[in-house]
Amino acid sequence: MELSNLFTVADEHETAKKTRNFLKNDLEGLLRLANKDANFLRSPSFDGMPQSASGKT
Repeated sequence: MELSNLFTVADEHETAKKTRNFLKNDLEGLLRLANKDANFLRSPSFDGMPQSASGKT
């Protein structure tokens, strides 16, 4: 089964238009409702180093 049969093709122009509308009109109100600042939204950062649990209790 091909993936093209499962998903419709996205309209990139319409998606970009709706995204701009959301960021311009809706995001600030939603952040206020959540009592969060826009700085709250950041991409995760990974340093590439594995982490292990501390042996201290």
